[in-house]
Amino acid sequence: MIFAAKAKRMSGVKQTPVKEEGPLLEQLTHRLAETPREFLAQPVVAGKGQIDVRAVACDLLRDLGIKIPAGDWIKKFGAENLKATPKEVNRLRLVLLACWLLADPWFRDKAPVNAAAPKLLMDGLDELALIIKAESFVSSAERREEFCRLCLALMSYRPAGESEERALDQLAALSSTERSKVVEDARKAHLRAEAVRQAMVKKAAEEAAAKASRE
Repeated sequence: MIFAAKAKRMSGVKQTPVKEEGPLLEQLTHRLAETPREFLAQPVVAGKGQIDVRAVACDLLRDLGIKIPAGDWIKKFGAENLKATPKEVNRLRLVLLACWLLADPWFRDKAPVNAAAPKLLMDGLDELALIIKAESFVSSAERREEFCRLCLALMSYRPAGESEERALDQLAALSSTERSKVVEDARKAHLRAEAVRQAMVKKAAEEAAAKASRE
C-alpha cells in the first residue's frame, strides 16, 4: 500500500484522462492470456525474424478503419531502420501484443481508439519495453492486467464498471515503470547517503589527525 501511494504521487498516470468507459477488464486479460503463438514470434529486425511488425500494425489500423500515418510512424516499425538490440526487439514484441489486444471487436468504430491507437503503437509502450519482457504480459496475471489497463488508459478508457479514480489507482499500483522509478530513486538516495557518510568519516579522520599532530 505504501509503494502504491508513492507511485501514484510520482506518476503522470494520475493525470491521464480515462473518462470513457471501455470493455470489461476480464475480456481483455482473457484475450491476452490466449495470445496466438505467432504474436510472440521473433520480430523481423536486421534481416532476421519471423513476423513483420509493420505489416501487422498496418493491418490492424486498416481493420479499425484508421488511416495509416506516414513518415515517422512507418519508420518506427520498419525492419530496415532498426537495430537488433534487446530493447528494440522487446518493444516490437509489445507492439505485437497491443495489436492482438486492439484486434478485439470491441475496439472497432470507437472515436478514442481511432485518435489514439497509432500513437499507442508508435511510442506508448517504449518505457515498458525497457524493463519487462513481452512474455510476462501473457504468462503473468498481474502483468496482463497492467498491460490491458495501460493500453486502455492511453486511449482515454477505463475498464467497464470502474470509476475514473479506481481505474487510475489500480493502474498506478500495477505500473512496472513507476515501480522501477521508485526503486531507482531509492538506489540513488542510498548512494547519496553513503557518499555523505564517507565524507563525514574522512573529515573526522582528518580532524583527528590534525589534532594529534598539534599535540
